[in-house]
Amino acid sequence: MIKLLHITPNYNTVLEYASRVSTNTPMGDNSDSFIKRIIKKGHLSIGRHCIISFEVTCSRSCLQQFVRSKFLEFTVESQRYVDYSDKAFVMPDLSYMKDEYKRNVAIRGMSFHYRLSMKLYEELLVSGVKKEDARAILPENMETRFIVTSNLQGWADFIELRTDKHAQKEIREIAEEIRKILIQEAPAFFLPLQEKIVTDKQDKKNSKLFDTIDKVMKFQELAKQGIIHPLTCGNDSQHKHLIATVRDGKVILMCPDCEYIQENIPECVMNTDLNNLDWRKENG
Repeated sequence: MIKLLHITPNYNTVLEYASRVSTNTPMGDNSDSFIKRIIKKGHLSIGRHCIISFEVTCSRSCLQQFVRSKFLEFTVESQRYVDYSDKAFVMPDLSYMKDEYKRNVAIRGMSFHYRLSMKLYEELLVSGVKKEDARAILPENMETRFIVTSNLQGWADFIELRTDKHAQKEIREIAEEIRKILIQEAPAFFLPLQEKIVTDKQDKKNSKLFDTIDKVMKFQELAKQGIIHPLTCGNDSQHKHLIATVRDGKVILMCPDCEYIQENIPECVMNTDLNNLDWRKENG
């Protein structure tokens, strides 16, 4: 759960004023337009003059990923003072496990561990053990609550890191929700960054497509020289060698002589050092 607590009032005016101090120029009529131009040029440091605070509820393991962001400041619910007997356990998303049986076994195992730990935790409290000591046996994914504050540049850094596809799902979903709030509450600062992310992702995707096509072309050229075996049609090996083309945003192999399509690029194309093979040909 994400709750916006505070944003610097008139943040856009503050950012414009801070920016114009460096150039000793007067304030303009449209702070939003001015800030967007500044951000598009990469001058994110002006964002340090405005702050945004959120209240976040998530697992404690997710919290540990938050605290690795060096520009965020925290006040965290304390397990020394708060009784965790009624706290929920945040079950990790195991949908990536394709084997349903193994996935269910894992979920049941985690659930059993949670119930057992909570039973022991409650027994320790009843026996007189302090909460600050009884917490030692609590599972890492216990639900917690905290306040997190950062300036706009700090939040931009957090969003870039934690919305990446390699981030764990829980914090990635939280970061996406925070990103939406930031764009809504401070569009002059965060909209240009979002537009840049979209453009960069498209450029990166296009670059990867062109790189794959180039590798296929080089592979087939070496095949014509007899250095390696060519990529041939699955219907008839006597047809012309397969060529690379793009379909639905993905590189595929296609036979020029028939409708044969191969959707997966062989590992030998992507992983072979083609330049080294070419060098060996040139040097006998």
